Amino acid sequence: MQYNLLALMMMLKDPNPQQRCEAVNQLGLNGDPVVLPALIGALQDPEPKVNECVVNALGNIQDSE
Repeated sequence: MQYNLLALMMMLKDPNPQQRCEAVNQLGLNGDPVVLPALIGALQDPEPKVNECVVNALGNIQDSE
């Protein structure tokens, strides 16, 4: 499933933590450093699973550089 960046950024505010985690994962797979501010902001998510997804996504971006 493909998403555009704007839709993914909007999904970061979804009430469902699974949707937020999916958005984070897709942003990380994108590999574009332009998503870094959104991912860093997602570290403030109250759901620990989302935070774990953010750390993995940030690692994906680092690996792609």
